[in-house]
Amino acid sequence: MWSQKGKNFDLTSVLVSRTATRSRSRSASSTSNVYVVDMSYGIHLYEVRANEEATEQWDISGRRSGGAGLSPDGRFMACWSLCSNIYIYDLEQKQCVRAIDVPQIVNDYDNVELYVQYIHGGRDLVVGSNHGRPCIINLSEETVVEELLHCAANALVPYVVYASYKGMDIIITADTGRGEETKVKMWRRGKEQWSASGAVQSLVGWVNNGLHALWALLVRITLLLLFIMAAITLSHMYSTFSESRNGLGYGLVNGARTGLATVGRSLSDRYTLADDGRLGLRGDNGNLKIIFNSIVNQAREDQLPPNYGAAADKSTTFAKSEAVDSTANVPEGTHVSVPLSTGYRQERVAFEGGTERDDTQAAEESYSSPSETEAAAQGWGFAGFARFAAGVREGMRG
Repeated sequence: MWSQKGKNFDLTSVLVSRTATRSRSRSASSTSNVYVVDMSYGIHLYEVRANEEATEQWDISGRRSGGAGLSPDGRFMACWSLCSNIYIYDLEQKQCVRAIDVPQIVNDYDNVELYVQYIHGGRDLVVGSNHGRPCIINLSEETVVEELLHCAANALVPYVVYASYKGMDIIITADTGRGEETKVKMWRRGKEQWSASGAVQSLVGWVNNGLHALWALLVRITLLLLFIMAAITLSHMYSTFSESRNGLGYGLVNGARTGLATVGRSLSDRYTLADDGRLGLRGDNGNLKIIFNSIVNQAREDQLPPNYGAAADKSTTFAKSEAVDSTANVPEGTHVSVPLSTGYRQERVAFEGGTERDDTQAAEESYSSPSETEAAAQGWGFAGFARFAAGVREGMRG
């Protein structure tokens, strides 16, 4: 129920058409013409502009008007009359110009509200029915040219909707008052293309709701599994990092002093100088192992210390790329010095503080085995970094 200027409208149709207007004071603006069809008061035209109050332009006294439809050009209105007629109104002349008698196959009772739509470019009308058979009426001949068998029963099928898309004319019909037997059908060229009943709609809605609920559950389960996998992976990576972080940090500090050493644990009590340039120093308490890179392999023969192969003291020098196998025990705190001055290739070696110097420079770096507590850390230096990188890769694969 719509109230306007003291009138209470019993609306049967509201139709809207848009036009573009231009005035001297302002540029083109959009204006909507709203046609209100009322059962008692007839047809009313309201002009609606943006941010302005709607104003009534004119009205046509009614004849118990029901559903209505506008012609494609917006000039004519077809309006169903509850007296079982269709009235054609010329909206420019603001008067009824034609009345069409409705065949009994469409409706044979008064006071039945049906709907009307212009179709096929304004040549025909599609009209609802109270016999379950909406029909198409040709305007020029005023005869029924096609029936749409919506349902076999004498059901009220008041609703008809028309749409045209890319040359295709589509008509939708719907009945009312039949509960779950209510049907909605789509027609094209007089043939039924699609149909759905109230029961089918209920079933489809139930299935859709169930599928949505199942999908939401699967999404939640997937997210939970991904969270668990991510937690396990992060835990594994943290565990791997925890095993190597102490050794890595200590090795970086000590390895930065020369960029050459890796310190680890051993079960032996001897020291060796391998062919590949690794210098090993092992003690009962410290279990320390010092490894130098291949620069040691460049040492000359005459650099072999006089006590080569003998028991090491706290100033023993090693610079020979041969295996050294001595049975002498190396006590904790043994000091080892390695010359970096003679017979080396032109290479650059990183030292403490981030500086570099040529290996041809005369220099000597010293190392002392750590205490038993420090020596307990495994995987220092480059080996620790390698273990850490491998652990990260393994964690990522996990």
